[in-house]
Amino acid sequence: MQTSTSSTQPLVIPRMPIRSTICAGATPVTFDGETRPAMEWADQRGLKWQTVKMRRLRGDSWADALEPGLRKNSFMDRWFGASPAQIRLQERTARYNEIVQALQRP
Repeated sequence: MQTSTSSTQPLVIPRMPIRSTICAGATPVTFDGETRPAMEWADQRGLKWQTVKMRRLRGDSWADALEPGLRKNSFMDRWFGASPAQIRLQERTARYNEIVQALQRP
């Protein structure tokens, strides 16, 4: 195991995987010409390792999986489209905008 320092506690990076995997903490990942274990990149970017693993399992590239911040879309929205509640909200918003426009006309 490798150990990397973190701002809170030492980060323990597991051994290299024996078989091919989508996501392993010791997988070397290169950004801007610098190669580090994936788990170290996640720690440096302030991401939980579980978050990165789930993003990779859902099909994100390493660059996307290691991007800090929340997703613009949720995983389920890409599969099923908008939920009934989202559709109702869109319909209500459209009706509201029509009423506002009608009231603004001279």
